[in-house]
Amino acid sequence: MNKIAQASFDQEAKPRMAQTRQATAGETEDKRKGFHCLSSWDGSNRSLVSQVKEGLRNPSSFEHADTEIGPEVRTGFHPLKMKYRAENGFGGMNVEEVVAAVDHETCRATIITSVEQMNALLPAA
Repeated sequence: MNKIAQASFDQEAKPRMAQTRQATAGETEDKRKGFHCLSSWDGSNRSLVSQVKEGLRNPSSFEHADTEIGPEVRTGFHPLKMKYRAENGFGGMNVEEVVAAVDHETCRATIITSVEQMNALLPAA
């Protein structure tokens, strides 16, 4: 490679390689925080949405409002809280919240229904 080609390579390729390293570091941090388990479209967890819809009288009335996820705990789960709106038995819309533990590897959600279950899946530090 001649000196001009080498200079051109250094000028163009090195910044791209640095950007790739930064992107990889950012992706690793996002995965640690649990963002890889959330939809890039609306921020929901697909597994949890499916489970919640199964329990609704009118699943088509489900509207995702907000999802918050925490970093992975030592059990391999992320704590997650989702707010949603859904039709109640009288035709009105209620705002509800559900708490879950999301598996870091599979992104499968487990709805938390008791204190014992929460302590097992999401123990305090």
